[in-house]
Amino acid sequence: MIPFYFAVLPGEHIYSWFARCFWLSGKLRREEYLRQKKVSYTDLRPNEPLSQAMALVCKTAVQFNPKLDLPMCATPMPIWALSMEPTTFLSFLKRYRGNIVSDDLHMREFDMLAGTQEWKACKTCIAEDIEKFGCSMWHTKHQLSGCLNCYKHAARLVTPEKRMSSMGALQLPHQINRWQYASGADSKLSQEFSEFYSRIFDMSIEDAACLSDLKYKFWKLLGIESRSVSQKQLACVDLETQLADTLGIPFLANMFTYYSEGKNSHNCGVLAGLTKIEAKGYRVRNPIFWVTALFWKRRELHLVKSEPAHACAAGIHSI
Repeated sequence: MIPFYFAVLPGEHIYSWFARCFWLSGKLRREEYLRQKKVSYTDLRPNEPLSQAMALVCKTAVQFNPKLDLPMCATPMPIWALSMEPTTFLSFLKRYRGNIVSDDLHMREFDMLAGTQEWKACKTCIAEDIEKFGCSMWHTKHQLSGCLNCYKHAARLVTPEKRMSSMGALQLPHQINRWQYASGADSKLSQEFSEFYSRIFDMSIEDAACLSDLKYKFWKLLGIESRSVSQKQLACVDLETQLADTLGIPFLANMFTYYSEGKNSHNCGVLAGLTKIEAKGYRVRNPIFWVTALFWKRRELHLVKSEPAHACAAGIHSI
């Protein structure tokens, strides 16, 4: 029998908790369990927090974790504030907590995002979690798009050899026998990026509103203070080349197909992605665009590891 804890474990993804619930439920069939919980086996994707399924699982879990703000501590939700206006994010979070989410709000970007969009794990974390908690779990930070390395050990992340874009089988990491490395080129820069992403994620949990201030500082640093999306798009054409020269194509190709496919248009790069985020639209773009842009200017924005983790000033600026 798998040891089970009703509480969401520190750093655990909410769907990992949901899978542990299954093994305690006594249900012989996963289909029965999922049907009872009103969740489809295709819904349990690692990095899609703006969905009805994740809101529903959070509502189920809150009865066992009444003191936790589950959307902010057990899902990738906080970092998605980078891709929203502050008021929009707070409004959505309010509806999310009330389970008033009627549709999946993620922009469909499968043809734009490179690398692994599947469940990922760190083998060292698996061993440590079993020793500490009696079972393994899926970590939220391991699932962030573009992360190839563990935020704790810098080890290369792995994915199940049998494709697992959704956790429909409700398997925990220690139940998987065959692994393969997450796709992408491992490097010191990719390790630094995963650690950087982890710290930005922690900042977003502490104060998601501060991300708006950080974005304001980014545009100001580039000398772009206009609110006009079209003016930002024009100014970003030359800057896109600077970004690619600084970070390198091999690193960027880990995350974006634009760089791996040798496209010549500047309309698909990182900075172009930022301006499209600011254009009015119904669905929300993956925050990997903003995280990569901030990583590019991490030193100028005082976001390097040796400096205070919370580099955001109080207050919200219009972007």
